Amino acid sequence: MEKILIIRLSSFGDIIQALVVLEGVKKRFPQSEIHWLVRSDFKELVENHPLIDKIHHVDKGSKFAELKLLAKELKQESFTRIYDAHNNTRSNVLGLFFLLPRILGKTKWLERPKNRFKRFLLFKFRINLFPWPFVLMKSYLAPLKKWNIAKELSADKHIYVDSNSKQNAQKHLQGLESYICFAPSAAWELKRWPIEYWQKLVELLPNENIVFLGGPGDDFIENFLMEANPERTGKVLNLAGNLSYAESCSVIENTKAIVGGDSGLTHAGDSYGVPTFCIIGAAAFAYPARPSTRILDHKLSCKPCSKDGRGKCINSEYKACLFGITPEMISAQIKSL
Repeated sequence: MEKILIIRLSSFGDIIQALVVLEGVKKRFPQSEIHWLVRSDFKELVENHPLIDKIHHVDKGSKFAELKLLAKELKQESFTRIYDAHNNTRSNVLGLFFLLPRILGKTKWLERPKNRFKRFLLFKFRINLFPWPFVLMKSYLAPLKKWNIAKELSADKHIYVDSNSKQNAQKHLQGLESYICFAPSAAWELKRWPIEYWQKLVELLPNENIVFLGGPGDDFIENFLMEANPERTGKVLNLAGNLSYAESCSVIENTKAIVGGDSGLTHAGDSYGVPTFCIIGAAAFAYPARPSTRILDHKLSCKPCSKDGRGKCINSEYKACLFGITPEMISAQIKSL
């Protein structure tokens, strides 16, 4: 029997995308025991998945001493295979503690490559050696070919939410049965669609119930409630900062559609297979996978200019890649559902 550890510590969107590997691993090794290593604050995203037998977690900002204790705990599990789907400093440090089992062949170690040289060529010289568009889910599956695991995307459900989170989500929805989710925030500025565009999109959908999702720091969303037309027949509900990750996923699972940029919330919509409108800005590695997702991507010669949306806009017209996608474009597509 294979005993397999998958390492993906963070963040929201990446963990959701990485969950796609579970079906392939279980199909290839049906009698396997699968463990997952995650950062403590994202544990709720994986703890209810039926294909995960055990969860290990590490706190954000953990030091070497804590990683050493974690490595001791993990070594006691005697894993036959480990897939490092994160490949960052912490997972690399953990890999050092498994060096001897790897050399002796007791533990087969696999890493998802960072492709830093390819990134350098892409952003500095516009030489693209990546498969394009770069679909994030497929990038997690591709390394598993070395374990003879097919890299085709399954249609299976990837996100599993506990019943308490579902009930709490329903309470926050205040009886709304049909609604559209808006996810206006993102970790980095070059991913964020302009605020005034979100305001205009609300105006263009006067009959729709709209639920805003986001984190506790997304205070700007309150503007939508204050400035929303009081005569609109649909409600505008701001749940940003009021839901856990799992509760947010439950809201998305039952939505009519979700609109957002390159963020974990939008990737959750893609993973669930609900109608998703994904606004792609400067980032290179954000493309979703499902046919239910419509990619809104304004083509420019300067795109992509960033790995994940951090950095400065290099276009003479600030954020032209995002300003070129208008609210009218998106409202027309939503109305066509």
